Amino acid sequence: MRGRLLRLLFATVVGLGLAEAGVRVLYGDLPSVAAIEAAGFELVTHEARGPCPAPAYLRQKESRDRVVGEGPVLELWALGDSMTWGVGVEAEQTWPWKLAGQMAEGRQVRLSNLGMPGAGICDLGVALDRALREGSPDQLVVGLYADDLEHLGRLAVRGEPVAFPSQARPAALVPVVSGSYLANLVWFGAVGRSGSAPRVADADSQVVFTDTIRMIDRRVADAGGDTLFVLVPPLGLSGCTPSDDEEDACGRLSADLAVMRERLSELQVEVLDLSSIWDDGDIAPIDQEADWELAIHPGPEGHSRLAEAIAQAL
Repeated sequence: MRGRLLRLLFATVVGLGLAEAGVRVLYGDLPSVAAIEAAGFELVTHEARGPCPAPAYLRQKESRDRVVGEGPVLELWALGDSMTWGVGVEAEQTWPWKLAGQMAEGRQVRLSNLGMPGAGICDLGVALDRALREGSPDQLVVGLYADDLEHLGRLAVRGEPVAFPSQARPAALVPVVSGSYLANLVWFGAVGRSGSAPRVADADSQVVFTDTIRMIDRRVADAGGDTLFVLVPPLGLSGCTPSDDEEDACGRLSADLAVMRERLSELQVEVLDLSSIWDDGDIAPIDQEADWELAIHPGPEGHSRLAEAIAQAL
């Protein structure tokens, strides 16, 4: 009996080893990271900041910076997540691109789009810190999206699921899915089939949000620039009905917006609250989200509306 168990154990170890080797031959990197690379992004990790969970975000390889106009130079930086980057639309259709054009009368505007799909509030602080090592803005516009109190382990890029290995749950799985290609492939497949992403939004999240907003405002002021924080809801939020279900995106995102609005008010920073910008229901989502129950990203017309609202505030 013991010999049979040992042979079974040996066969299992050999089988897993061969499977691991096979997956490594098929993928140049961890399967989940390979999917991110295939979508035109790269996975960026950084050291944890305080209670920030699973520090990782996506950075688009394509540059969406712009120089427009002639005259005195205005360094315009746009910081945020996929709403700022402009997932689902072309570079020239994004609100930062359009905003730069609207602000270029009588001057040259140098736009740096620091948007990062999948970024949470922790990542915005890290990205700004990196950018400030190479320059400084005259005007920083920070797009705050409804889930910036959370840090998600799954999102979709161009309709395909991507996932951050460092955000596997339970946390004990992180070393396994970060080191084993086979385990990562199995985990990534499970993430892709799951109906919802892990949600991390608690009291610590509010502390991190407050501290990061305060830090961003202070760092830019110390560099001689101004900061405008823009609160932006998901496109479909105005047409949904919130419920008490924790898995209900409408309810939790509405609650997150309310908390963020309250925290920003307490900090007394410059805020443009665009919570009702989609209330008329006239803006279409990006094509990938046309059939979604709660669309997230606006199409080109929505970005034009955002740019106009922000330009008026500035």
